[in-house]
Amino acid sequence: MKKLPIKLPLKLPQIKIPPFFNQLQKRDRLAIICAATAIGVFIIAKLMIFPIFGNLNSKHSLIKSKRQQLVQMYSLKAEAGALSKSSSNIKQELKNRPKGFTLFSFLDDLAGKTGIKSNIVSMKPSNTQLKNSSYVLSMVEIKVQSVTMEQLVNFLHGVENSRERMWVRSMTITKRTKNQGLISSILKVETYQL
Repeated sequence: MKKLPIKLPLKLPQIKIPPFFNQLQKRDRLAIICAATAIGVFIIAKLMIFPIFGNLNSKHSLIKSKRQQLVQMYSLKAEAGALSKSSSNIKQELKNRPKGFTLFSFLDDLAGKTGIKSNIVSMKPSNTQLKNSSYVLSMVEIKVQSVTMEQLVNFLHGVENSRERMWVRSMTITKRTKNQGLISSILKVETYQL
């Protein structure tokens, strides 16, 4: 095998030292060399080392924020699963209602059981189809006059604790001035229906 002659430039570039540098005392030359070295180290650190550590810090903060987002996503997934299960349970409960169930008739029966049926001034039913859903929001506004607090509480307890999944949306109570101990109330009771 034949070796090819390779000529490399072996001459290193020479640094020209200004003539005044040689005229300085040794102590002054040492101070200038130290200052130049410190400036060179600072420039190298500023251009090469600090950006590397800066990138590491930004990557650590990015990893931390992504980890927090991941934890939040897992908690949202768990919450969505619980809501989905609850929704399917509610749907099953709504399907298990007696045939012909209406909120109006249920509240009318409950008013009879709690003894406020004769005190009902009006009951106004309304139904609203919910957007993008198979559910209908059924609402009944009930105006009651001259009932005791105990009768009203018993009626509210029957509404809130029924197996039919209903709730009181709003309620106003006014005290009767003529009859001591009697009140009037306007209730809005709601439920979902399929």
